[in-house]
Amino acid sequence: KINELKERIASRVAELNLVERRGLLGKVTTVSGTKITLEDLQNRTRIIETDELTEFTNASFSQLKKNDTIAAFGLYNKNSRVLLTRFIRKQTIFDRIVGEVTNIDKKNFEVTLKDKNGEIVTASVETSTQMQSVELEGKTAKVGFGRIEVGQKLFIVGMKDENNVKKYASLRLIIVPSPSPTKAPTITPKPTISQ
Repeated sequence: KINELKERIASRVAELNLVERRGLLGKVTTVSGTKITLEDLQNRTRIIETDELTEFTNASFSQLKKNDTIAAFGLYNKNSRVLLTRFIRKQTIFDRIVGEVTNIDKKNFEVTLKDKNGEIVTASVETSTQMQSVELEGKTAKVGFGRIEVGQKLFIVGMKDENNVKKYASLRLIIVPSPSPTKAPTITPKPTISQ
């Protein structure tokens, strides 16, 4: 009987070592039955299993669709590589864009930017957009749309437009200073007095 008990304990310990608490973040690729397949940040395919104990935030199971970003927390089985979720939260991921202003549409409150790779994107400035300018000394100041000029460098945090992948709704916009070229000091010769 002792050997039988040892085997059961060893089996249970092995079982417990196969399961760990884990969280995953990624984009949904498929939703079917009680399973969600997603692609994580390292482009690996992950399988998530839901049940009646799974709690959802910002979306229900039926509202999840392809390309939604979710965070899932639960028990990960190392053997089957399936996460039995306890919590799923639909996430909003913001994009960061840095580029030089190439065009300003004052009528529609939009700026066109060219990033370091030469890609052209458009960012709309909403009434809720937080706008700041950073001075060379490092000080920041709130600014309005009228302060944006062609040639300036902008840092924008925003969300992609669902209908146009090259367009963003700006949540935050920062005008980044361009260092002005420094002038070489001029040297004026002093006259020497001969005696």
